[in-house]
Amino acid sequence: MPRLRPDARPGGIDPAVVLPRAARPLRPLRRADPPLAAAVTPTALLWPTAALGWLLLALAAVDARAFVLPYRLTVPLAAGGLAFHGWWTKSLPIDGLIGMAAGWGLFAGVIVAYRAWRGRDGMGWHAAALLGAGGAWVGWQGLAGVVLIAAVWGLAAALAAGLRRADARSPFGPALALGVWLVWLYGPPSLTFGFWGAR
Repeated sequence: MPRLRPDARPGGIDPAVVLPRAARPLRPLRRADPPLAAAVTPTALLWPTAALGWLLLALAAVDARAFVLPYRLTVPLAAGGLAFHGWWTKSLPIDGLIGMAAGWGLFAGVIVAYRAWRGRDGMGWHAAALLGAGGAWVGWQGLAGVVLIAAVWGLAAALAAGLRRADARSPFGPALALGVWLVWLYGPPSLTFGFWGAR
Protein backbone atom coordinates (compact mmCIF):
# COMPACT_ATOMS: atom_id res chain seq x y z
CA MET A 1 0.00 0.00 0.00
CA PRO A 2 1.61 3.30 -1.03
CA ARG A 3 2.02 6.06 1.49
CA LEU A 4 0.52 9.55 1.13
CA ARG A 5 1.03 10.72 -2.42
CA PRO A 6 3.22 13.81 -2.93
CA ASP A 7 0.36 15.52 -4.76
CA ALA A 8 -2.26 14.78 -2.05
CA ARG A 9 -3.81 17.90 -0.55
CA PRO A 10 -5.32 18.39 2.92
CA GLY A 11 -8.75 19.05 1.47
CA GLY A 12 -9.07 15.70 -0.32
CA ILE A 13 -9.69 12.15 0.88
CA ASP A 14 -6.73 9.93 0.06
CA PRO A 15 -7.29 6.15 0.41
CA ALA A 16 -3.65 5.89 1.47
CA VAL A 17 -4.58 7.86 4.59
CA VAL A 18 -7.88 6.07 5.19
CA LEU A 19 -6.27 2.65 4.83
CA PRO A 20 -2.66 3.06 5.99
CA ARG A 21 -0.53 0.16 4.76
CA ALA A 22 -3.62 -2.08 4.58
CA ALA A 23 -2.04 -4.52 2.15
CA ARG A 24 0.95 -5.37 4.34
CA PRO A 25 -0.31 -8.79 5.46
CA LEU A 26 -0.43 -9.82 1.79
CA ARG A 27 2.82 -8.24 0.60
CA PRO A 28 4.48 -11.60 -0.21
CA LEU A 29 1.78 -12.06 -2.86
CA ARG A 30 2.65 -8.66 -4.27
CA ARG A 31 6.28 -9.64 -4.75
CA ALA A 32 5.31 -12.97 -6.30
CA ASP A 33 2.79 -11.50 -8.75
CA PRO A 34 3.63 -7.93 -9.81
CA PRO A 35 0.89 -7.65 -12.51
CA LEU A 36 -1.81 -8.41 -9.92
CA ALA A 37 -0.27 -5.96 -7.46
CA ALA A 38 -0.35 -3.24 -10.08
CA ALA A 39 -4.08 -3.83 -10.59
CA VAL A 40 -4.93 -3.78 -6.87
CA THR A 41 -5.01 -0.13 -5.79
CA PRO A 42 -5.86 1.43 -2.40
CA THR A 43 -9.29 2.26 -3.83
CA ALA A 44 -9.88 -1.43 -4.61
CA LEU A 45 -9.13 -2.27 -0.97
CA LEU A 46 -11.50 0.37 0.38
CA TRP A 47 -14.73 -1.65 0.24
CA PRO A 48 -13.38 -4.95 1.63
CA THR A 49 -11.71 -3.06 4.47
CA ALA A 50 -14.87 -1.07 5.19
CA ALA A 51 -16.95 -4.26 5.26
CA LEU A 52 -14.47 -5.90 7.62
CA GLY A 53 -14.44 -2.89 9.92
CA TRP A 54 -18.23 -2.60 10.16
CA LEU A 55 -18.69 -6.31 10.84
CA LEU A 56 -16.02 -6.26 13.53
CA LEU A 57 -17.58 -3.17 15.09
CA ALA A 58 -21.01 -4.81 15.11
CA LEU A 59 -19.63 -7.99 16.71
CA ALA A 60 -17.75 -6.01 19.36
CA ALA A 61 -20.85 -3.95 20.19
CA VAL A 62 -23.12 -6.99 20.48
CA ASP A 63 -20.64 -8.88 22.65
CA ALA A 64 -20.08 -5.87 24.91
CA ARG A 65 -23.83 -5.56 25.42
CA ALA A 66 -25.07 -9.17 25.42
CA PHE A 67 -21.93 -11.33 25.86
CA VAL A 68 -22.55 -13.22 22.61
CA LEU A 69 -20.92 -13.26 19.18
CA PRO A 70 -23.76 -14.30 16.85
CA TYR A 71 -23.00 -16.74 14.06
CA ARG A 72 -25.13 -14.67 11.71
CA LEU A 73 -22.27 -12.14 11.82
CA THR A 74 -19.20 -14.39 12.18
CA VAL A 75 -20.20 -16.67 9.27
CA PRO A 76 -20.49 -13.77 6.75
CA LEU A 77 -17.24 -12.38 8.16
CA ALA A 78 -15.44 -15.66 7.42
CA ALA A 79 -17.04 -15.95 3.98
CA GLY A 80 -15.98 -12.40 3.15
CA GLY A 81 -12.38 -13.11 4.13
CA LEU A 82 -12.22 -16.20 1.95
CA ALA A 83 -13.85 -14.32 -0.94
CA PHE A 84 -11.30 -11.53 -0.61
CA HIS A 85 -8.35 -13.94 -0.64
CA GLY A 86 -9.81 -15.75 -3.65
CA TRP A 87 -10.25 -12.47 -5.49
CA TRP A 88 -6.76 -11.27 -4.54
CA THR A 89 -4.92 -14.42 -5.61
CA LYS A 90 -7.32 -15.45 -8.41
CA SER A 91 -7.08 -18.98 -7.01
CA LEU A 92 -8.13 -21.11 -4.07
CA PRO A 93 -7.72 -18.97 -0.90
CA ILE A 94 -5.19 -21.26 0.79
CA ASP A 95 -3.92 -18.72 3.35
CA GLY A 96 -7.47 -17.79 4.32
CA LEU A 97 -8.58 -21.41 4.65
CA ILE A 98 -5.56 -22.31 6.78
CA GLY A 99 -6.04 -19.17 8.88
CA MET A 100 -9.71 -19.95 9.45
CA ALA A 101 -9.06 -23.57 10.40
CA ALA A 102 -6.08 -22.70 12.62
CA GLY A 103 -7.91 -19.87 14.38
CA TRP A 104 -10.94 -21.98 15.17
CA GLY A 105 -8.81 -24.99 16.11
CA LEU A 106 -6.60 -22.98 18.46
CA PHE A 107 -9.47 -21.67 20.56
CA ALA A 108 -11.37 -24.96 20.30
CA GLY A 109 -8.37 -26.65 21.89
CA VAL A 110 -8.28 -24.06 24.66
CA ILE A 111 -12.03 -24.51 25.32
CA VAL A 112 -11.80 -28.30 25.52
CA ALA A 113 -8.66 -28.23 27.69
CA TYR A 114 -10.17 -25.69 30.11
CA ARG A 115 -13.37 -27.72 30.42
CA ALA A 116 -11.37 -30.88 31.15
CA TRP A 117 -9.24 -29.05 33.72
CA ARG A 118 -11.87 -26.99 35.54
CA GLY A 119 -15.05 -28.93 34.77
CA ARG A 120 -16.83 -25.87 33.39
CA ASP A 121 -16.77 -23.62 30.35
CA GLY A 122 -14.44 -20.68 30.17
CA MET A 123 -14.19 -19.15 26.74
CA GLY A 124 -17.24 -19.66 24.52
CA TRP A 125 -17.37 -21.36 21.12
CA HIS A 126 -18.44 -18.05 19.60
CA ALA A 127 -14.97 -16.67 20.34
CA ALA A 128 -13.46 -19.60 18.41
CA ALA A 129 -15.74 -18.74 15.50
CA LEU A 130 -14.60 -15.10 15.57
CA LEU A 131 -10.91 -16.01 15.61
CA GLY A 132 -11.52 -18.42 12.74
CA ALA A 133 -13.32 -15.69 10.79
CA GLY A 134 -10.48 -13.28 11.54
CA GLY A 135 -7.99 -15.87 10.32
CA ALA A 136 -9.87 -15.98 7.02
CA TRP A 137 -8.93 -12.31 6.59
CA VAL A 138 -5.39 -12.04 8.01
CA GLY A 139 -4.27 -15.56 7.07
CA TRP A 140 -2.47 -17.98 9.35
CA GLN A 141 0.52 -15.61 9.39
CA GLY A 142 -1.45 -12.96 11.30
CA LEU A 143 -3.09 -15.17 13.94
CA ALA A 144 -0.32 -14.87 16.52
CA GLY A 145 -0.54 -11.08 16.34
CA VAL A 146 -4.32 -11.15 16.69
CA VAL A 147 -4.14 -13.36 19.79
CA LEU A 148 -1.35 -11.25 21.33
CA ILE A 149 -3.24 -7.98 20.89
CA ALA A 150 -6.49 -9.53 22.09
CA ALA A 151 -4.83 -11.03 25.16
CA VAL A 152 -3.20 -7.75 26.19
CA TRP A 153 -6.33 -5.69 25.57
CA GLY A 154 -8.62 -8.29 27.14
CA LEU A 155 -6.46 -8.50 30.26
CA ALA A 156 -6.45 -4.72 30.60
CA ALA A 157 -10.24 -4.61 30.19
CA ALA A 158 -10.74 -7.41 32.73
CA LEU A 159 -8.52 -5.66 35.28
CA ALA A 160 -10.37 -2.39 34.76
CA ALA A 161 -13.73 -4.13 35.16
CA GLY A 162 -12.49 -5.92 38.29
CA LEU A 163 -11.52 -2.62 39.86
CA ARG A 164 -15.09 -1.39 39.46
CA ARG A 165 -16.86 -4.57 40.59
CA ALA A 166 -15.45 -7.77 42.05
CA ASP A 167 -17.94 -9.96 40.15
CA ALA A 168 -17.73 -8.02 36.88
CA ARG A 169 -17.56 -9.91 33.58
CA SER A 170 -15.47 -8.71 30.68
CA PRO A 171 -16.36 -9.74 27.10
CA PHE A 172 -13.47 -11.01 24.96
CA GLY A 173 -15.10 -10.28 21.59
CA PRO A 174 -14.13 -6.59 21.45
CA ALA A 175 -10.49 -7.47 22.16
CA LEU A 176 -10.49 -10.09 19.40
CA ALA A 177 -12.15 -7.69 16.98
CA LEU A 178 -9.51 -5.06 17.76
CA GLY A 179 -6.73 -7.59 17.19
CA VAL A 180 -8.11 -8.61 13.79
CA TRP A 181 -8.58 -4.98 12.75
CA LEU A 182 -5.09 -3.83 13.73
CA VAL A 183 -3.35 -6.83 12.15
CA TRP A 184 -5.36 -6.34 8.96
CA LEU A 185 -4.36 -2.67 8.75
CA TYR A 186 -0.75 -2.81 9.92
CA GLY A 187 0.43 -6.40 9.93
CA PRO A 188 1.48 -8.42 13.01
CA PRO A 189 3.23 -6.64 15.91
CA SER A 190 7.01 -6.56 15.61
CA LEU A 191 9.22 -8.13 18.26
CA THR A 192 11.88 -5.53 17.39
CA PHE A 193 9.68 -2.88 19.00
CA GLY A 194 9.04 -0.91 15.86
CA PHE A 195 5.60 -1.92 17.19
CA TRP A 196 4.28 -2.88 13.78
CA GLY A 197 6.38 -5.25 11.70
CA ALA A 198 8.19 -3.46 8.93
CA ARG A 199 8.22 -5.55 5.77
